[in-house]
Amino acid sequence: MKNLELNKIFGALLLVAFVIVFSQNFIEHFYDHISSEKGERKDIIVASGDNKKDAVVEAVAEKTFDIPVLLASADGELGKKVANKCTSCHSFEKGGPDKVGPNLYGIIGSNVAHSATFKYSEAMKGKGGQWNYAELFQYIYNPKKYIPGNRMAFGGVKDEKELANLIAYLRSMHDNAPSFQ
Repeated sequence: MKNLELNKIFGALLLVAFVIVFSQNFIEHFYDHISSEKGERKDIIVASGDNKKDAVVEAVAEKTFDIPVLLASADGELGKKVANKCTSCHSFEKGGPDKVGPNLYGIIGSNVAHSATFKYSEAMKGKGGQWNYAELFQYIYNPKKYIPGNRMAFGGVKDEKELANLIAYLRSMHDNAPSFQ
């Protein structure tokens, strides 16, 4: 009788494992399908590691934005409303404090890890470069995919018009913002 009970427990564990594996595969397939409909594409890149073995790295191709067109029709006042989602973690005023995230005044054209007083993640520090319009569009659209390993918990602004309005607002929070033309 004990053998029968052990067989039932073993069978139940196998069933649970099967359901988990099947669910993961289904979710990944569904996510890939949704991502491809949104204009995102997964590519496989082969990179060489220090030990001369090939490492396969999965990267997500960037979404394409028509930045001059989007920003030409953007409204910074509407972007200020979008920025309300960000105020619990970021300040926007000149000389404002860092919060959970860094102050964003003058972000356009600044270094990626621009605040001397904010403790950035290694991923953000390793990104390098400057926040130009293209970088901001990509990052704010999907922070976790654009800079994997960064600590920003925000899921991104998926609506292109809202995103453009937000970036127009960020542009207005600058002493001498670079042109987007």
